[in-house]
Amino acid sequence: MSAWYSSNTRSFLDSSTETVVGALAKAAAVGGWETPPAQEKEWNSSIDLLKESLTDTQNERLSILQDALADPRTTPFSEVILEYDFRRRGLRMDCILLAPGLIVVLEFKRRKITAADKDQAMNYAINLREFHEVTQDLIAKENIVIAPVVVSTRSEVPSEELLEFHDSPWTNVLSESLTSDARHLADLLHSLLKSRKSNSKIDRVQWIQSRFRPSSSILDAAVSLYGQHDVSSISDHALPTKLIEECVEEIREGIEEVRANRSKKIILISGAPGAGKTLVGLQLLFSTEKSVFVTGNAPLVDVLQLALKNSYREKHTASQLKVPSGYKRKQLNQVIDMTTFSIEKAHRFLKTRSGNSIASNETLVIFDEAQRTYLKGRNVADEKLKEDEAQLVLEALERDHPGEGLAVVCLLGHNQAINTGESGVFSWFKAASALHDWSFQISDTTLNLPNLFETPDILEKWKNHEKRLPFKNGHLDHSLRFYRNREIEKWAGAVIERDQKSAAQFANQLKKENSLIYITRDIKLAKQWIKKRRIGNERAGLIASSQARRLIAEGIHVLPQADSKIAHWMLAPSGDIRSSNMLEYAQNQFQVQGLELDYTILCWDADFRYSESDWQIHNISGAGWQKQGKTEEHRFRQNSYRVLLTRARKGLIIFVPNGDISRDDLTRAPEFFDSTYQFLIGCGCESLDE
Repeated sequence: MSAWYSSNTRSFLDSSTETVVGALAKAAAVGGWETPPAQEKEWNSSIDLLKESLTDTQNERLSILQDALADPRTTPFSEVILEYDFRRRGLRMDCILLAPGLIVVLEFKRRKITAADKDQAMNYAINLREFHEVTQDLIAKENIVIAPVVVSTRSEVPSEELLEFHDSPWTNVLSESLTSDARHLADLLHSLLKSRKSNSKIDRVQWIQSRFRPSSSILDAAVSLYGQHDVSSISDHALPTKLIEECVEEIREGIEEVRANRSKKIILISGAPGAGKTLVGLQLLFSTEKSVFVTGNAPLVDVLQLALKNSYREKHTASQLKVPSGYKRKQLNQVIDMTTFSIEKAHRFLKTRSGNSIASNETLVIFDEAQRTYLKGRNVADEKLKEDEAQLVLEALERDHPGEGLAVVCLLGHNQAINTGESGVFSWFKAASALHDWSFQISDTTLNLPNLFETPDILEKWKNHEKRLPFKNGHLDHSLRFYRNREIEKWAGAVIERDQKSAAQFANQLKKENSLIYITRDIKLAKQWIKKRRIGNERAGLIASSQARRLIAEGIHVLPQADSKIAHWMLAPSGDIRSSNMLEYAQNQFQVQGLELDYTILCWDADFRYSESDWQIHNISGAGWQKQGKTEEHRFRQNSYRVLLTRARKGLIIFVPNGDISRDDLTRAPEFFDSTYQFLIGCGCESLDE
């Protein structure tokens, strides 16, 4: 559903406020949005105001609305759309009014209008101009215009009569957002009607169901801006990138073949953490038309978008910013914000392609962390999946692009499952097998990775499957992240698998390369160690398990996912309190998976403790820890710490608390930590405490 409520104006005015609010609340519930009382009050106020304004009245209610609609000044507004959900752009607009030749975007505020409010309404209008197919066609063929308006429901606002339009390429969009109050909205709407360049009718249903289509100008801008980005700086490295280039080239050839033959293919790429899979995906994204980069790793999207924006600005001074062809200098910041349309969070990608939502134009989907798609029955974006997420993605592409060549590039992280309900690579094989005309391309090396399949016979089934195609360069076995200490991943694997002897050997090899893994019981000492080593633009940060609930007693606050502000944590400069370099807040495994820093302090809590020659899993509950016995829970916690152990490019230090020696706090008993510390020492960690 792309609009929570829509109707013609007469039906809207004939409905009671309670009826319309009820329809909005129902749509909100179906769409998975909360409807707090404050929002419902806002709706009531806006609806009353809108009804009164459309009929050129000020405070009259429904009893007089029908007579007032005879007023010729506002009757051309024939269609009303409330809470238009432009999901592909992550925007929800308060109200859209349609009249012949005119689209009005209304944003309601219960306070004095600010410059930011006017920018918000203008952003909505420009996004319709750049990404809404029906609106683009109406402008090009019917010369319709778009007017962004901010309405204060409580403050008086001076009337505005200046109606000017943007220069190219945003022609037919007012150059500034207009403002109004309750008493003068009808006057303003009347003025807007006089600004029309045509009287072409706009079909409300067709407009709501419009496809998502980036304009040619914004596509050119994205290519222009991204062409100046050094994308590899997101994964800084020193090794040659020959393997990545060969992988990208083989995939490009496969995509060209798919499009030429109008076939359908899943291409699966594997690699260890830091191998450059995300870099492969971004290179494909920026060099292939009709493509979108999708990831189940929502924090990565936030970081990528901010990093790409920042890197463009950092390459130029304010006076030398290169403006993409067709745009004005004053439009540049807004253009930069909009050119991230090709990077999308997985739950939004699937949500926007539900049966009655807007379609899109992408025929290449690059799915990062593709092993993290969910199984049938799992709730995703507050909707229960009717099939495995992988199959739903393929079905959505088929529905949006009948008869076209389709490709899905799956970037697979190995031993990285850290969440319940994740399906792994298996669901992509199943989807290709279940749907007609889909094949899957995967290398022998990927298929033979340990723990990818439960039994050898399942491996053989998919290795020899009739729909399977070979992939020469489908596994990246060189780590870009650990360009100085590649053995760290092997060391982390040995630690998780309780292989102390092998871990000590890997640690010894690292020591020969002057790359040591340190450990301490003193968090202040750990921070001092980091601060002495981090220089220039290098990144450092605290990280911890999401279940590390008792680190708070050590002064370490693990940020919740809902308030992680991960993009600023990863990218803000030293001195900015949001920056990871301040070493004040810790991020958990869900936030840092797929990301990396130069130096990390891994804060180790009693949720993952070594005891009696094995790792034990505990969750805090009330006044104590509860041991977890489920195999799946063990696997997720092990993989969580595997992720945490492999986030550093240059240096890792592990902080293991002493616990509460007084034993007043039973959740921090020293024995919960001592055995873990001793085990890690035996794995080759160098103590800073001696």
